[in-house]
Amino acid sequence: MIFFKNKYFVSAKKYPYISEEQIKQHNSVVNEVEQLAKEESKLRSEAEKTSNMVSIVVGLSLVGMFYYYFLPHYWQDAIFVGLIALSFPAFMIFSFAYSIVNAILNSSINSRHDLRELEQAIEKKKAYLDGELHKFKELEKKYAKYWLNLSGYQFEKEVAKLYKTRGYGVQVTKGSGDGGIDIFLEKAGRRYGVQCKNHHKAIGPAAIRDLYGTMSHEGLDAGIFIASSGYTKGAKEFARNKAITLLDINNVLRMHAATLTE
Repeated sequence: MIFFKNKYFVSAKKYPYISEEQIKQHNSVVNEVEQLAKEESKLRSEAEKTSNMVSIVVGLSLVGMFYYYFLPHYWQDAIFVGLIALSFPAFMIFSFAYSIVNAILNSSINSRHDLRELEQAIEKKKAYLDGELHKFKELEKKYAKYWLNLSGYQFEKEVAKLYKTRGYGVQVTKGSGDGGIDIFLEKAGRRYGVQCKNHHKAIGPAAIRDLYGTMSHEGLDAGIFIASSGYTKGAKEFARNKAITLLDINNVLRMHAATLTE
């Protein structure tokens, strides 16, 4: 049985709305099915070899029977004597061949029984994986659409809830400008400023520069910019080597998924 691992294997990049624990559990089943498929392939190969051995033994037995029973017919005067004289060795060949074939067939039956059980186990686990992938895709439609359809302020409040579940002290500001902080966070004595943008266009360096300036003005330890549409190359370059973390909708979905399993 051929098992396409890549079809079922999931990653945080491909499924950002699924928690790391869910991904780990799903992929462990994928690896398990891959091992079962390898065992099934090996067992099937052994079963085919067994079948070939049976054919060879039966063929050799028939050849032996031909030599012992039919070849003497060419000597008409020795038919009766030949049949009697050769009956015992023919019987011995038949008994030996029968015992070998019987042993091989018993082995084949056991192998085929194990093969059936393996196939059933693989099919059962594949059905589970198919169900999980379907569920993941439904979650993508549900959660991504939900977050992207939020208004700017709603987006900020929902993000604040996510950080609150992660143990942060949270304060949502009201009506801040483009360079302002939408959410103040505090944890373990460190203060963070969060800027949220639920836009359809990638964020450029100007917005990141404004956040950086506000961080300095407010005396914050670090800044977090969350943009559902992602960032331009210039924005990423500006944030590099600064205490600013750039997050996008994939990160938000992953944070949300983590709250569902806690």
